[in-house]
Amino acid sequence: MKMLSVVLLCMLFAGLCACGPVETENPRTTATIAPTTVEAPLTSIAFEMIESSMQTVTIKIEKNDPLSYVIEEYLEVYNECLYDQNRNMSPHYYALYDLDGNGTQELLIAELFGDDIRLYDVYVIRNGAAVRQEEFQTLGGGGITLPSVVFKNGTIRIDGHYDVLPTIVYYRFKNGELRHQETLMDDFLGQQYLRHNRNNAFPGTPITKAEFDRVQKEMEGDGQVVELDWKPLTEYGR
Repeated sequence: MKMLSVVLLCMLFAGLCACGPVETENPRTTATIAPTTVEAPLTSIAFEMIESSMQTVTIKIEKNDPLSYVIEEYLEVYNECLYDQNRNMSPHYYALYDLDGNGTQELLIAELFGDDIRLYDVYVIRNGAAVRQEEFQTLGGGGITLPSVVFKNGTIRIDGHYDVLPTIVYYRFKNGELRHQETLMDDFLGQQYLRHNRNNAFPGTPITKAEFDRVQKEMEGDGQVVELDWKPLTEYGR
């Protein structure tokens, strides 16, 4: 995964590395950045104290574990943000889960959003290398990572809005790739239901409530949800 550039990862982290003074109540924030505005110049001792409070984070890279290289790349971006004046990066997590049921676990990457850990990237191992699933998208308006649910049947559900319509987007593995399967939009007040997939153009075609429920059942199965074991990136390989 050394071929992944820091520029690409920073694009993946849209909204994750946030400019501006750090003001957070989250006790799990991994870095504290010094304010940029002071009433008197900082002494060399003060700078040494600031730098000593910022510690880069790393993991042990395993030659035969392609997923460890992915984690390393994410941590490299974290360390760059950490030392860039007046920037921070939201806590990040990983989980391993066999989404496609082929016996090999996929790598799921997530960020902390308030009290919610939100999935935003999925990697599979193919021909001995980790491959990011490019079609899978969880970003909403303003670069905010949308909430998601992973079902035991391998479907990932993303919840968001398109204009004023509550929107549900479903992803599932097909032919070894995590692909968009269905988008359902539900306007309760207007009694309008829309369906979008590879057979019709966005935002989709009108459907009945019965069809809406049928597709939702097809995607979510019996509704059993996976409780993912999220861990900080720095714990990978321990």
